[in-house]
Amino acid sequence: MKTTYLALLLGTLAITSCSKDGGNKNIIKSETNTTTQPKVDKALVPGDNSYTYRGLEGVRAKVSFNNTDKDNTVTIQANNNRFQLDKKSESNGEIHYERAGVSAVAKGDSLILTQNGNVIPLAWDN
Repeated sequence: MKTTYLALLLGTLAITSCSKDGGNKNIIKSETNTTTQPKVDKALVPGDNSYTYRGLEGVRAKVSFNNTDKDNTVTIQANNNRFQLDKKSESNGEIHYERAGVSAVAKGDSLILTQNGNVIPLAWDN
């Protein structure tokens, strides 16, 4: 009789303790902001802005876009190398930079650097 009563009591406790309806009433539910920011191309933001980009092998590069009345350049720093490229053209959401045989194409969150036939894709690292 005691074991039946004990088994019935444990079964009842297990069923009621697994209920997800009650929960802890002291927890405040957080509000989530579902408003999304419009996607802004980093290469088009006015002024001098720096971002961190990451290559395929995880190598980080500091990329600075300088968009002023005087200058429209991009500076890429990685692996003790520094490239400063001038803006050449803009079409179909792509911005083309070039100087001394090194070129880059910026589109959205990606930057594709080309040097001596080597293509180096970089992606924005938030």
